[in-house]
Amino acid sequence: MNSLKIEKYKVIKSKSQYNVYCKELETLLESGAKSKAAKEEVDLLTLLIETWDEEHNTFEVQEVLDKRLNTYQNTTGRTTWEKIKENVREKK
Repeated sequence: MNSLKIEKYKVIKSKSQYNVYCKELETLLESGAKSKAAKEEVDLLTLLIETWDEEHNTFEVQEVLDKRLNTYQNTTGRTTWEKIKENVREKK
């Protein structure tokens, strides 16, 4: 059934679709699912998100998010992308 779920993903065409896929990837990673289907879904979402990032030069923002995520994970042991994104927006 999860393999059918993967088929719902398409090439990212908008910022809102990008944000939805990022949230779905975050949810999958936080769930700790280890099935083959879950790993394939993570791989696909990662590829789609990275492709969007490359095409839209979002690497600078991504580097900031990655640094904040690592700091947050190291201090709390948890991942919360939305909180990190809020902090980045507040600093701009």
